[in-house]
Amino acid sequence: MPPLNKRQRIAKNINRNTAGDFITVAEVTESPEVNDFILLQDLTEDSEAPTEERQAVDSYPIKWNKEAAKGSRGPYFGFGRTTKWDYKQRDARKAKGSKTLDEFFLAAPSSTDADLDLLPESIDDDDILPIIEEKTTVLQEAHDAIIPFVIPKMDQSHEINTMSDYQCQKYRAVHNYFIKRIQGIKKIKASQETANEIFILLSKYCRPFAIRFWAKEFIQHGTISIHQQGKHAKCVSFLDHEDIQLAARNWFLTTKPEKRSIQELATRVNMVIIPQALGVPGNISMSALCNYMHEWGFMYRRHKKDIYFDGHERPDVVAYRQEWAQEMMKLKKFMDNYEGEEEEVVVSPELPDGAPKIVMVIHDEATFFSNKSRDKMWQHEDKSPIRKRTPGGSIMISEFQCPYHGTMRIRAWSTRKFFEAGTNREGYWNSDNLHQQLIDDAIPLFENLHPGCQAVFLFDQSSNHRAYASDALVASRLILSDKDLSADKEPIMKEGWYTDGNKRISQPLYKSRIVKKKKTGTIKEVKVWTALGVQSILEGRSLGLWDKYKKEGKHWKAKCGEKEPNDDATCCPFHMLEAQPDFKEQRSKLHEAVEDAGHICMFYPKYHCKTNWIERYWGGAKAISRRECDYSFASLRNNLPSFLNRISPAPIELEDGSVFQPTPTKIRWFYKRCW
Repeated sequence: MPPLNKRQRIAKNINRNTAGDFITVAEVTESPEVNDFILLQDLTEDSEAPTEERQAVDSYPIKWNKEAAKGSRGPYFGFGRTTKWDYKQRDARKAKGSKTLDEFFLAAPSSTDADLDLLPESIDDDDILPIIEEKTTVLQEAHDAIIPFVIPKMDQSHEINTMSDYQCQKYRAVHNYFIKRIQGIKKIKASQETANEIFILLSKYCRPFAIRFWAKEFIQHGTISIHQQGKHAKCVSFLDHEDIQLAARNWFLTTKPEKRSIQELATRVNMVIIPQALGVPGNISMSALCNYMHEWGFMYRRHKKDIYFDGHERPDVVAYRQEWAQEMMKLKKFMDNYEGEEEEVVVSPELPDGAPKIVMVIHDEATFFSNKSRDKMWQHEDKSPIRKRTPGGSIMISEFQCPYHGTMRIRAWSTRKFFEAGTNREGYWNSDNLHQQLIDDAIPLFENLHPGCQAVFLFDQSSNHRAYASDALVASRLILSDKDLSADKEPIMKEGWYTDGNKRISQPLYKSRIVKKKKTGTIKEVKVWTALGVQSILEGRSLGLWDKYKKEGKHWKAKCGEKEPNDDATCCPFHMLEAQPDFKEQRSKLHEAVEDAGHICMFYPKYHCKTNWIERYWGGAKAISRRECDYSFASLRNNLPSFLNRISPAPIELEDGSVFQPTPTKIRWFYKRCW
């Protein structure tokens, strides 16, 4: 900032008041010899002070009052009394010589004494009484006419019971208003009191006026018009169409969040979705699309860490959960129950004749790490233990359990399998490993430990558990056209079937032919297999829409790009084949293994791990593992079985060779908790 010039320095030193105006400050002189209180005490009204004292008073020091500056004159707005009088005189001078308003009209004739003689000296009450009686009669008749509208009717089909609640409230308000008017209460007061008595929300002007309007309407027409608010014609947008809305939402959800934009969605809706659904081009604006996006549950905001919603309230998840829960409650009637302080008492169910006892067998996988220790512990405020950064080596466990034994086992034979996953270790756990464990360990052990019982094997909704066998009928493994297999490959997929009336007809999905090939100077006949494509399979069943689309000059796309088919599965050939009964009834690999053994296979609902008691089993074992962690993989490998056995105790072999099975108290607690 540059230095101040001479004028600025002078202005800076001049005193100002609080309003910023320049003021002059009186000079203050002080006289230390003079005592102010002595001078004031000696002064009287009757006597005149001596000359020396008068001189002392004249030299009385002036004291500066800081509030004096506040009394300075501010801006003048012309509202003073004198100014207003000046304005009035000026207007009078200007109006001088002009006509007044009454000079533009004819004066009314003045009343004469003769006219006054024609008026009665006083109005008799007998003249007013007929008018009052007439109004009272009208109100009484209206009151009698409205009574049928306010009396409750027991017959539900009566027209009174078909009226809306608000319409009935209007009739009750008018009925109450008529009663008050008959009692002599004035219109305004009667309508205000009625509004306060009939309606909960108070309204000083609007509702009393409405009540008077309804009363007048009822007196004139014998009825009150129906409430019309909200019944005007509304504009319907293309985005209110269910198919368009679903297609727009699905396209938006299948697009990566970073690539989503209103511009792209508007182009997709106007150019693709609306023309396909309605056959006309769309004209949806981006502002309208933004409003609908908010209605559909989307919002445009900065990315941040937020609560994760897993989708457990999706309609399909809710429907499956309800169906699964009802089925489980039916099966529970055939299962054992457990009582006692340690759950050692087994209460068997009352079974119908020929019905087997049912036992739940659940499965899950978990992974333990060698460097995973407790997150919270008692520490000194100035010291913190040094811990390894990586989780360390891992051991995966795949286990089947029943509530009677916990982990099912006979001596060294167990339904618990340890697996060290990794590229340079045992590989990676897949559906083949679980399928092998199921048919080699879980099913045989169950049948040995629970003879004559039927198992309900429960798995979670993992892609490994939903995997199909190599020969399963899965449409996604096929291609549209036929394809020759190489010479060293054999047919994999099993035969399909379809129905023709009441007949079930088998359909091979492969065909073979003999091909002559020349090799090393000799000609050999080789059998070549051809895998049928989706088109050949559908045409063999007299299905497919290729001819129809060809006549219309269109092309039937092999895949429509949607995850779910339309109502009649005619959106594309692959969805049509998936809807066929042989492909639709195809079971997963685990499902086939369990049901072929005579047991029941079910899958837990999605996002509901609390229904699987083995999750609590893993939690207890991992708490022990973290507490006993010494950051050594060898130690984890040696001690992990004992950590698990503390939750699900292992059988104890006695000296006489017999085996004692301890009560799996915690497992039974977890089992009862999951219900």
